[in-house]
Amino acid sequence: MAEPNHTMVLTSADGTIPDQPITTLGPLINNAPSLITLFSPAQLRAYPYVAPLKEMINRAFEATHGHITDSAVKRLKSDTQMFEEIAPEFFTYIISSSPDSSPASAGEAPIPYATGSGRRLLPKVEAAGRLHKDLKGLVRPLEGIRDDNERWELKMLVVDPEVQGQGLGTMITGLVEAEIKKRFEQARLASATISKTGHSVDVQADNYQGTRIGEDRIVGPKEKQLLLLLDTIKELNEAYYMKRGFVTTEKRMMPQGTFGSKTGFEYVYMEKNMTA
Repeated sequence: MAEPNHTMVLTSADGTIPDQPITTLGPLINNAPSLITLFSPAQLRAYPYVAPLKEMINRAFEATHGHITDSAVKRLKSDTQMFEEIAPEFFTYIISSSPDSSPASAGEAPIPYATGSGRRLLPKVEAAGRLHKDLKGLVRPLEGIRDDNERWELKMLVVDPEVQGQGLGTMITGLVEAEIKKRFEQARLASATISKTGHSVDVQADNYQGTRIGEDRIVGPKEKQLLLLLDTIKELNEAYYMKRGFVTTEKRMMPQGTFGSKTGFEYVYMEKNMTA
C-alpha cells in the first residue's frame, strides 16, 4: 500500500468539512494498514474513542518528557482537557489502525498512532483561565497583537512511542500545516469582490487587495501574513522545528514544579511564516 502524500488536505473542494469525519488510507504501520481521519470540533467531541487517544497522548508525554518532568504528572487529566486547550476553532487529524488490518481486529476499537491539531488564534476570545493550572504560565501572550495577520498554532502533535521512527511525526505535521494553509487561502480568496467585466480591475476587500487580469488570475495580495506558531520545551524539540522552517521568537525559563519538574526547564515560542 502506497504511503499518502504528506501534504494531502482532506477538506471538501469548497473548503467546508462534511457532517462525517473524512477518512483516507494511511501508511503501513508495523506492516499493517492504517487510516488518516480529519475531525472538526463537533466530530472530535463525538468521537467514541477519545479515552484511548488521551491515554496515548499521556503515554507519549511520559516517554519523551519523563526525564524533565515528574512522570506521575499526566499531560491530560481528563478527556475534556484536550478540547479546552485547542478550542474554540480547530481541526484534528488522527492516524489510527484500520479495522481491515486483520480478521481478528474486526469490531475492535481503532488504535490511535498519532494525532495533531491546528488551532486558529483569536486574540479577542483567548481564555487562558480555562486551562489546567500547569499550562497558564506557558500560554503565549496575545494582548499586544495589533496587526491583521492570521495566526494558527500547532497543538497536540503526538506519536505513540511504540511506532516512532516510521515517519509519522513528519506526516502528521505536514498534514496539519497543509490544512491550515489551504483554509487561509480559501478564506482570503472568498473575501475578495471581483468585477465581472473581464478586464483588469482593482480588487478591494477587508482581507485582500489586488488586481484581476483577464478572467481567472489574481495577483498582488495585501500584506496579510499567515503565521504558524508553536511552543515546546527547548531541549526536546527546538532543533527539530528549526529544520522545518520555524524560528524561535521568545524563551522563558519555567520554574521548578511546572509539570512536576524538579529543576525547571527552558520553554521556547516558535514561529513560521507560511505565506510564501
